[in-house]
Amino acid sequence: MSGLFTKSALVSCCAARSVRGWLRKEYGNIELQTPPFDKQEDQSDIFALIREPKERWWSGVREWMNNLPWYAWWQNEKIMAQWPHFNRFTIAQHVTLNQLEVKHLIKVDPDLDKRMVNFARKHRLRLYGPFERRVNHRHVNVPRKEMEDKGRSQLQRWLKKNPKYQEQLDIYLEPDYVWWDKVKNQE
Repeated sequence: MSGLFTKSALVSCCAARSVRGWLRKEYGNIELQTPPFDKQEDQSDIFALIREPKERWWSGVREWMNNLPWYAWWQNEKIMAQWPHFNRFTIAQHVTLNQLEVKHLIKVDPDLDKRMVNFARKHRLRLYGPFERRVNHRHVNVPRKEMEDKGRSQLQRWLKKNPKYQEQLDIYLEPDYVWWDKVKNQE
């Protein structure tokens, strides 16, 4: 079984890093597939982690903000020419998922560990002991989190004053809600 990982984070853990850690622990070195996916040898059952699209995008923006000197980057025309996708942190899930035959979708929320244990049992995958959540260091580094919170609130205020960018973001994320709708009621 191969995994496709989206950049996802929970309040206290990084979902993608947690799943990669589990696979490495139980199966040794893992090889993440890269496009073009249909040319990959391993075409076994592919599973994907699905997170609420806007929350996932905001998490990506917060992560991306850490790579910039602190300033109101949304006022930089060169950066905003890429809006709303800047790099791997802000790519919409559908961009990758629509290239694959995903057979198993796993909702990312605070119950991810239970879902992963159930998934491993159902598909007879190795998972000895509990599913280990990997810490998302963004949430334990207080100065970093404060900076991100400030940047997010400033960007949210800016979006209210510049609705065309909010509309572009909504259009960009709309196809992700097709995937989210498949898991949002997942137990």
